Amino acid sequence: MHEDAAPPRPVSGLRKDVLLALGILLLAGPLMQEWFAQTAPRYTLTVAVVEDGSLELDPYQATLGLDQARYRGHTYSDKAPYQPLLAAPLLGVYLVAGGDAFPIPVGEEGAYFELHDVNHRGLWWVTLWSSTVPAMVLAIIIRRTVATVYPRQATVVAIALMVGTLLLPFASLLFGHVMAAMWVAAAWALLRGSELSARAAVGAGLCLGAAIGTEYTLALVALLALIAAWAMFGFVRACWLSVGNGRGDPAAAALQLARLRGPLRGVLPRAPAELPRPGCPRCVQPDPAEAR
Repeated sequence: MHEDAAPPRPVSGLRKDVLLALGILLLAGPLMQEWFAQTAPRYTLTVAVVEDGSLELDPYQATLGLDQARYRGHTYSDKAPYQPLLAAPLLGVYLVAGGDAFPIPVGEEGAYFELHDVNHRGLWWVTLWSSTVPAMVLAIIIRRTVATVYPRQATVVAIALMVGTLLLPFASLLFGHVMAAMWVAAAWALLRGSELSARAAVGAGLCLGAAIGTEYTLALVALLALIAAWAMFGFVRACWLSVGNGRGDPAAAALQLARLRGPLRGVLPRAPAELPRPGCPRCVQPDPAEAR
């Protein structure tokens, strides 16, 4: 008589998480992006913090495109600060290991366009930790969140979300979108459930504060989460959520104040053709005295 074959052992949740994360790493990790206007202020702010201990981007003006903020003769990043700042220790490790912040000299006019034609390993390294790794964490959060309701479909949903949407290409670009989505997903995972503990509410608030500090527009999402928490769990739990959120947002506001001397001040209201674009002979370089 033949013994019945033993049923296959189910794959553990931890193994699914590891395989899912490795798949995203293999798809997005090896890609090296080009230098362009939206990436420049994020990376240069990280470099300025590490090498100069400053929020001003004046030494890297030649590497910037249209995305920048000018105030009282100085140049700043126009992006939310958390992603560039969180990347600073990792860039420091890269520099200590012998890497270069820029593959070419960046003090001369036209560096913005020259950076298009070279492999920028420093940019790749920062992108890996600022976008690819958050994408891996986001996929795990999504899989585990769905698994609480539909455990058999959770892995498929996570794969479809990460591979079948724009999350995958954004995982290889130095934007704040993927990191901000990771913070929002973490907050939602903490807010789900029939009951909400004070610890979970504060944790969700911290995640939402980090999301706002990564992408300012997610303040609307944080407001909706606060309203939802109030409706589902009552006023007290919503207050705990606000406590956590209140610890993250003031830090972003303080950084904005340090950069531009005003929590709501942003890029100067100029027509696109009037904004400085180093290396472009058709663009008018603004007089620093006008920026006040």
